[in-house]
Amino acid sequence: MILWIILACILGLSIFLYLKFKKKTKMPANSMISIRPEYTHKLDVATRYGAVWQESILNVASSVGLPYVDLYKENATATNFFSSLESQDPLLVNIFGHGNYNLIVCQDEELLLRGGINTNVLAGRVVYDLSCQAGRDLANHAISEGCISFLGYNEDFIFAISEGSHPDCGMDNPLADEVAKGFFESHNTAPISYIQGKELADTYYDSQARFNYWINVWNSIDSQVAGFLLWDRDHQVMKPTVTIPIGLKLFPLIFAFVPLLIIPLSKHLKKLKLL
Repeated sequence: MILWIILACILGLSIFLYLKFKKKTKMPANSMISIRPEYTHKLDVATRYGAVWQESILNVASSVGLPYVDLYKENATATNFFSSLESQDPLLVNIFGHGNYNLIVCQDEELLLRGGINTNVLAGRVVYDLSCQAGRDLANHAISEGCISFLGYNEDFIFAISEGSHPDCGMDNPLADEVAKGFFESHNTAPISYIQGKELADTYYDSQARFNYWINVWNSIDSQVAGFLLWDRDHQVMKPTVTIPIGLKLFPLIFAFVPLLIIPLSKHLKKLKLL
């Protein structure tokens, strides 16, 4: 009898410690910081489009009652970002902006994050980042410094748009651009899935599946657009690395050898990248 009591106590203590210290992978009742620059010092169709498409993430956060700070346009500064991190201490950090392998900039090209310099502020947080290349070195620094998870892109994030009447040559309303939709919707699926309660790995799978959906759609319309979507899909990474289910990245195989960066565009499309 005494032995059973001891075993029961050990089991109970083990369960208690596991529940107390296990790594959280679902979205708790916490908060989010979202930063989305839209340049004002020069015409920049990439930040204009990207900032607007980020609104779908904020809309879902509102629908589930997740508190968030939205740093948009002139408010998308490094000072506001770090101040909000300190005051709100959010679990979820949603980043949009230009970048390279080891840095991300915010409003009007102000430095926001540099790997190994200030990426320690991401420790204990879940990060979704839409920037060129920062999913490589910067993400590695962030993870080594305690970031729970970082989804981004280890090469350029390339997208196509329809030519429009806006001075930057895009459409006046980016949300009405059916060409751009697949690129931003596919990325946004990841943070949206997390906000809705999905496990971290599943948010990556959901985004990959959405890329596959749009690749299939554009395969029958314009192979160039499908090729750019394939590029983004294959350069999307989640760190620490998640296992990719067999078959998820085998569709469609036809584009595996297309030289994506040198495909000429039709006159009605414009290829862009968040550089």
